[in-house]
Amino acid sequence: MRAVRNWTSTKVPMWQEDIMNFWRAGSPFEIREVSTEDEKEIITTFARQHDLDLIERGKTFILAPKTH
Repeated sequence: MRAVRNWTSTKVPMWQEDIMNFWRAGSPFEIREVSTEDEKEIITTFARQHDLDLIERGKTFILAPKTH
């Protein structure tokens, strides 16, 4: 997986908008401090809808374009 340069936290207001912008940029990105089932569901659904690889490392989720 390529290096992650962009990240946001679920503690940041409008973090869902951040992940949309990072997805548009096409680079891998992290979402940190994921602590609720609702947050996990939002991230999992986003990854599935946008055909992204999803790696969970504790409270950090890494999303990246799939390498087919």
